[in-house]
Amino acid sequence: MKQTILLLLFSWLLSLSYAAEQSSIPKYVLNLPDNQQIQLLPVTMENGAIFWMSECEVTQEQYVALIHARVWESTKNLEEAKTWFNEPYKNMKSFMKRMHVPSVQMKSLPMHSVSWDEAFAWCEMLNMYVKRKEEADLKEMVAKNYVIRLPTVKEWRSACGDDNKNTVSWYSQNSSGTPHPVKAKEANSLGFYDLLGNVSEWTANAMQPNRLPYWTEPRGFSYHKVASEIKRIHIGGSWKTDIADCKLDLLDARPAARIIVMIPGIEINRITEKYIQGFKSNEIGFRIVWAAPLQ
Repeated sequence: MKQTILLLLFSWLLSLSYAAEQSSIPKYVLNLPDNQQIQLLPVTMENGAIFWMSECEVTQEQYVALIHARVWESTKNLEEAKTWFNEPYKNMKSFMKRMHVPSVQMKSLPMHSVSWDEAFAWCEMLNMYVKRKEEADLKEMVAKNYVIRLPTVKEWRSACGDDNKNTVSWYSQNSSGTPHPVKAKEANSLGFYDLLGNVSEWTANAMQPNRLPYWTEPRGFSYHKVASEIKRIHIGGSWKTDIADCKLDLLDARPAARIIVMIPGIEINRITEKYIQGFKSNEIGFRIVWAAPLQ
């Protein structure tokens, strides 16, 4: 009993220390077109590395506002933009067809039905936009050569707190069969919304089938390699996920296509077309990080 109390006290002191450390690290705001903003919160990983993650999933309104800004239209940016897809496009109309733009925006809903390729391209557009604006409070991060990108699995997990799923997530038992506006549930203990549930989230990691661990550590080349056959991990579960499966170690939950991998406490899906970079689903969206580039 005494030992249990000491362990609980030690855990509490550690959480206070982490909270104090995090409070001393600045938060940032990314200003998008049409008065849209993305709040970035700091996260410290076990190795001491610090990165910033968006407090919620990218919304439909944010996604569309940036695309309509057409930041890639200059000659220099256009040449770079041509590398964002595995097949070249002929003109601006062709480019726009590659990016899914909802005809009717549900403003505060998470942007879903986007492929990994589209999420990657959106992050690259945002890099262009931020560098062009060069806001004073972001110059320090730009000087560090930090970039906006999709989070790695390790980064994503570092932002997850040990929270009650009923209060922080939308899952099959409480979602009424649909995604919900971001931030409608409580934030987790680190200040992030909807990490578990609502929509599953694309990460920078690629899958490696029939090998453990079941994802590769992303590097610069593998992250920027755009190829339709590459399988990418999305994680966290969605509004269609059973609450029991809405957890960190599940890549995605669709009971009809599951297998058990012999790792204690880990259950993952069969490697299906749901993980190919070009796959789209109303169960999958994304959030961003501002962090060191993947080398």
